[in-house]
Amino acid sequence: MGYIRKKLFFLVALAVLPALVIILYAGLDQRRQAIDAARREVLFLVQNMSETQQGRLESVRQTLSVLAWMPVVQNFDITASSAIFRAVSEGNTAYFNITAAHVNGDVFASARPFGSINLADRKHFREALTKKDLAVGEYLVTRIGGNTPGFAYAYPVTDKAGESRLVLTLIQGLDSFADLFGVVSLPAGSFLSITDHQGIRLSYYPPREKTNAVGRPIAPRAWEMVRGGEETGVATVQGSDGILRIVAFKSVRLNPAEPPYMYVWAGIPEAQVLEDANKVLIKNLLFMLFSTIAAFVFSWRIGKKTLVAPINSLVDTASNFARGDLHVRSELTILPGELGVLSRAFNTMAASLEKSQGALSQSEAKYRALFEHNADGLLVVDLKTRRIRHANPMICKMLGYAEEELLELGVEDLHPAADLPQILAAFAAMARQEVVSSEDIPCRCKDGTIFLADINAARIDFDGVPCSIGMFRDVTERKQKEQQLIEKNAELERFTYTVSHDLKSPVVTIKNFLGFLEKDLETGDQKKIGCDLDYMHRATDRMEQLLTDLLSLAKIGRITTVRESILFRQLVGEAIFILAGPIAEHRAQVQVVDVPLILCGDRSRLVEIWQNLIDNAIKYRSLHTLLTIEIGLESTAEGPVFYVRDNGVGIDPCYHDKIFALFDQLNPEVEGSGLGLALVKRIVELNKGRIWVESEGGGTGSCFRFTLPDAINKPGDN
Repeated sequence: MGYIRKKLFFLVALAVLPALVIILYAGLDQRRQAIDAARREVLFLVQNMSETQQGRLESVRQTLSVLAWMPVVQNFDITASSAIFRAVSEGNTAYFNITAAHVNGDVFASARPFGSINLADRKHFREALTKKDLAVGEYLVTRIGGNTPGFAYAYPVTDKAGESRLVLTLIQGLDSFADLFGVVSLPAGSFLSITDHQGIRLSYYPPREKTNAVGRPIAPRAWEMVRGGEETGVATVQGSDGILRIVAFKSVRLNPAEPPYMYVWAGIPEAQVLEDANKVLIKNLLFMLFSTIAAFVFSWRIGKKTLVAPINSLVDTASNFARGDLHVRSELTILPGELGVLSRAFNTMAASLEKSQGALSQSEAKYRALFEHNADGLLVVDLKTRRIRHANPMICKMLGYAEEELLELGVEDLHPAADLPQILAAFAAMARQEVVSSEDIPCRCKDGTIFLADINAARIDFDGVPCSIGMFRDVTERKQKEQQLIEKNAELERFTYTVSHDLKSPVVTIKNFLGFLEKDLETGDQKKIGCDLDYMHRATDRMEQLLTDLLSLAKIGRITTVRESILFRQLVGEAIFILAGPIAEHRAQVQVVDVPLILCGDRSRLVEIWQNLIDNAIKYRSLHTLLTIEIGLESTAEGPVFYVRDNGVGIDPCYHDKIFALFDQLNPEVEGSGLGLALVKRIVELNKGRIWVESEGGGTGSCFRFTLPDAINKPGDN
């Protein structure tokens, strides 16, 4: 089979080889001619652009020379000069600004508003004073007019003795250079550009901000074209955007004796230039291919009966096997020679693969069921690239991504930057065939939230690629409950200590005065007996108040109450009514901002908030100022924020957190159990809110602010 086929193919190839050589030569010659034509075209373009710029330069020279002879300019008239400059700039949109400056560089007139500006360091300014003639600058960012990119010119104003009196400058906006391009029809991917003498782009058409931004240097290979000092040049170079182009440049000079101040550029993609020639070459090659195919077909038919048909049969059998028909077998095993041997070998191989495939399918089914239905999140990650290769539904649910989105991400996208060193160390360990187990690893969800996970990972081969399979178990809720338990235990410990301490105090008082009472009863001293009984009554009253407040604190959030809707002003009104006696006694002025807000919740508990805060303001009033209490609310982004503000003694910032703890009183002499603010804090937190105090202490008053998200009446509530 091999000998006959080789002979047939050799004869066909020998016949088509000369024609193939001719086609390739003609195609390459046509490509060369297309490139020569393109080089002439870009040279013609830059020549036209250069002439246009020379005309614009003369226009600038005339404009500045006319302005230089105006009396208001020569007399340093700031207002009149600025007005003329403004009129000229508005009449020519190409002029961004015109200024006049003293020879020391200080600007005294400008078409645009200016402050204290000095231009002495500018190239065009220095050269104008040196040459005493028109000077051209370079790409710059203006100091007048908002840091705008531009191109500068300068013209000195001299006296009769030829000494410079002042310097006029003209800033040309970079957008105006687009006028040089005119209406030019260019192939796709072509460009026209202008740079200053340093190679900084002044304009680029069509605009490409990402790769060819104005104000940035041109590609180094293109800039090398002007290093030789030639007036004009053309070459094939790769641009900043990576495209290979036929590029031409033309230098622009102020006068022949000076170096160029500008270069104009034009470029056409080499691919566009060669497109037609390539099409012809491909067309000829296709024609040659079809002719060759026809010759091969003719040659093939010679050995079809003895060679092609059996091979096609074997190919069809192999193709059916490759498409999944594992039961297919070759029927050519009865043939003698090589085809028979090949057919029998194929059948043996097919039987072996069919058996292996069955076992593999069962294994894959078990793996997929375990992977897809696992209660933990599973991720398969490429060890080398750290890109995600596979994800099960549970990890998608944990992270909030669809599987398709996860496959576009890497490990770095799923963890905060601070935890990446630990993650990367785990990958290094898995590369060494180690099994990794990590606890409390922060994982970032699609919405930016973070949850903690215990991760167990090991190395596997996935489609022949070394990967890691990680099992994620969300432990955020467990950690939160653990933290809550720790906080509750600490709170219980503090509570137990405080209760035992505060309840012990009145008991000790009663015990001591019982001893005093026994002695006083023996002596019959009625005055001391009354005093002893008074102290014992006060101790029992103190104990009763403590027990009542503790019972109230314990009931908050543990007894089911009926939620009802009530106006904000009604809640505050009830609290004021309850405290009417102390308010009147201390002549306190209570001001309430009337807001039509409806709250919903346990009415008595909500009233307790304002009752305790008003009572607190009365207890800690200033003895030198009439007490004023202001009650209201403010609208913020997180919702209404309620406040109770007073002009009392204030609270030092170091006690702002301590005052909400159990039994904490800043002034032990003030009547109360020290549970009032703790009760308020517990009720606020029960309504999903928070409370804080604002005060600088030292008689500046206090302002308690709090939120009640769960008590705000929702749309649809009664």
